[in-house]
Amino acid sequence: MAYTFSHITAQPRAQLALLLALVEGGGSSVLLSSAKGMGKSMMLESLRSLAPERSILRIPSSTTQEMLGDRADLSRLLSQGVWVEQAGLLQRMSGSIVLMDNVNLLPSSVVRSILSHAEGLGEGERCIIIAATTPEEGALPSGVLDLFDLFVELEPITSVPLRCRVMRDALRTGEEVSEQATIDLVRDAAVRYPEVLVSGEIYMQAAELCREAYVLGHRADLALVRTAKAYAAWQGKRAADRSDLMAVRDLVLLHRLLHATQPEEAEQPESPPSAPQTEQSPNSEADSPSEQHDEPREAEPLDRPEDLPSSPQLEAGASERQSDIAHLGLSYDPVDMLQRGLSREQGMGRRIKSIASSSRGRFRRAEIPRTAELDLSVMATLRAAAPYQYGRRAEGERRVIVEPSDYRNKHRTRRSGYHILFLVDASGSMGVRRRMSQVKATILELLQEAYVQRDHVALMSFRGDEAKLILPFTRSMSRAYNLLAEIKTGGRTPLYLGLSRAYELLLSEQRKHRDLSPVVVLLSDGRATSEHLAENTHTAILEMARKVSGRVIRSIVIDTEEGFIRLGRARDIAREIGAHYYTLDSLIVEHPTSPFQHPKGSRQRSR
Repeated sequence: MAYTFSHITAQPRAQLALLLALVEGGGSSVLLSSAKGMGKSMMLESLRSLAPERSILRIPSSTTQEMLGDRADLSRLLSQGVWVEQAGLLQRMSGSIVLMDNVNLLPSSVVRSILSHAEGLGEGERCIIIAATTPEEGALPSGVLDLFDLFVELEPITSVPLRCRVMRDALRTGEEVSEQATIDLVRDAAVRYPEVLVSGEIYMQAAELCREAYVLGHRADLALVRTAKAYAAWQGKRAADRSDLMAVRDLVLLHRLLHATQPEEAEQPESPPSAPQTEQSPNSEADSPSEQHDEPREAEPLDRPEDLPSSPQLEAGASERQSDIAHLGLSYDPVDMLQRGLSREQGMGRRIKSIASSSRGRFRRAEIPRTAELDLSVMATLRAAAPYQYGRRAEGERRVIVEPSDYRNKHRTRRSGYHILFLVDASGSMGVRRRMSQVKATILELLQEAYVQRDHVALMSFRGDEAKLILPFTRSMSRAYNLLAEIKTGGRTPLYLGLSRAYELLLSEQRKHRDLSPVVVLLSDGRATSEHLAENTHTAILEMARKVSGRVIRSIVIDTEEGFIRLGRARDIAREIGAHYYTLDSLIVEHPTSPFQHPKGSRQRSR
């Protein structure tokens, strides 16, 4: 079934974002985010009904860097001996609507290349990029999020009447749906868009809104002004005013905020954004349902977190790092802790030069294919076939005859970093302030090193009946400061749930990055006290820990157990999965014994 724009129900913010992208005519990008099954793919496909004159270009999840640029037509090169270039995806983007479903599964480098190329297109070539992501399958880096002009997080529909309406609208046939009225409105607004005036006062107000949101860079300022101008054109205005800025503020700024939590959004209407009614003077405002839902209001300052650092130094030197560690109450360098026990070939970050099993990485040499997957080196393949052409070709034939035995694959290497997942027990037993501050200090220290070494750090906590990904894999120091500002503690310990969610996260990341080098650091006393006793048994926990260990190149267990009576459950987990084992006490300044300087200390590794 071909879905149209009219099939979208009860998602006014998403509808507004898509309409404004069409009104702007090109150079804009929209990112839709939600859980599975909420209609993101349908929304992407619906754009065809509103812009039938534009070509549609779909970016598959399997896209690699080589597919972006122009390349030779191998079939014609090998069969006819003629060099013919095939247009790459970047060249085919010009003037089209680019759809990127499941953008979270694409390599970040590919997404950056596509969005950066779109920014550089000139008049008449500009494209519209519409993407969809599912956060539960993997978060997008903050640097990639900033490249999208507009962001909409689809809200789940809990109202029974609205859910019934969604079903009715989705099951309507094409004969019952007419998009011509909406198409005409979009085209009229697109014609008005270049003529909409933007005063110096609007530029000042846009800059002030972005400053209050503490967003980095200037993409947000530009996107806010362009989107407000498109909104004014959609409302039939001749000049943009403050109400237009406020109407689109959340679309532009929410995904760029440095806050750990987003501000509450204004209540949204159930109906889609209304079309303009009449053309108005520069100082007037449109009287429409869409305008009513975004009534002019005073700028609401976005609260800045009290603990947000003014200027975190990401490239701190070794001496500064050691002083920070001492100040935070640590007697060790967390980066050194991860490096201990690794061979020189493994190293850290930029020091890892791994053989890339995918088609990414730097081409080093050609080799005979070892699997059915081909990443052909054209020149090496032709050289291998050249000595046999006299025996293979008929007299006078000029084409090159290549057989499978001539195939030569590209042997690639690339530098990569670790993906370090901290799995933190945030139950009531971890509520001691000293413990949680040490966990935060360790992660922030790793982030400083990660900035240089290309490592990514994530934080997942578990308590009560939930396991929550607090900090997705990131190298952003500012983002980490905000998300680590306050980790809630309390409740029982769902250890099995925490391990299973960590396993799911690693699976998701490895689908996106085939050459991932994951490390898991578990901080817990190993005591499972959740009410779900059936799955939280010690045997089930050990089995899940083995599954997690099978997905990583290294495991570290830091035992937080205290008291005279110690069950040693965390030690059992470390022994079962062959992890490096430490006690929290051995890593605190008050205890002079260092597990790195004294091998007979509390550090243990089995197997």
